[in-house]
Amino acid sequence: MSQPPRPSAVTALAVLRAVARLGFGVTAREICADLHAPPATIYRVLNTLVGEEYLVRTADLRGFGLGRAAAEFIADIAPPVVTTAARSAIDRFRRRVRFGVHVLEFRDSSLVVVDEDADHPLRARADLTRALHASAAGKLLLSSRSAERPSAGRLIPLASRTIVDPAVLGRALDEVRRDGYARAVDELEDGLTCIAVPLTGSARGVGGALCLAGVTERADALEELVPEGMEAARAIAPLLY
Repeated sequence: MSQPPRPSAVTALAVLRAVARLGFGVTAREICADLHAPPATIYRVLNTLVGEEYLVRTADLRGFGLGRAAAEFIADIAPPVVTTAARSAIDRFRRRVRFGVHVLEFRDSSLVVVDEDADHPLRARADLTRALHASAAGKLLLSSRSAERPSAGRLIPLASRTIVDPAVLGRALDEVRRDGYARAVDELEDGLTCIAVPLTGSARGVGGALCLAGVTERADALEELVPEGMEAARAIAPLLY
């Protein structure tokens, strides 16, 4: 006896669960096989979820991963846990610098704010989490996932120096991999400079970013803090992962 068709909302949730379980880069065919669902239905749901930013396509357009909206949903119902020891280490670093210090977590191909500096609130927060190409943390995420070739999505211009050419973005990611950290100067918002150093866990690789943010007029001072930021990240990461 055939099963009655599932409501579209239930199918969409099943697809999201399949992508989360099967991992970044899973193909539509693999999702169909996992859910025992007809391709036409799955393709339709996938296109809708991509359009709503619950999913993103890989750069080669063959696979899928969780997107910004899915990461925000997950963060709302299961916010990242910051241990007392990690928070103390973050606060110690904040007291040593005169810039904003924020901790972000990488979830699939999305950014989640783990710990925001109350004295220097995040600027352009919505764009930070959706436009990976325009932020230092986003470029660090993209560069760390190079083997999976994640998509940065549409390269939307947000400020005077936002990268909108895929080839230029590719060279910028190569620079991040070479230097071991990422920078964004007047890319997310005019007048804002951010440095992102990796938070690396032994089991998961680069799991997030320790970010320093300030006005572009102080960009040189931010760059000078990179070695200290790297040292702080090495101390903080084991307390988070």
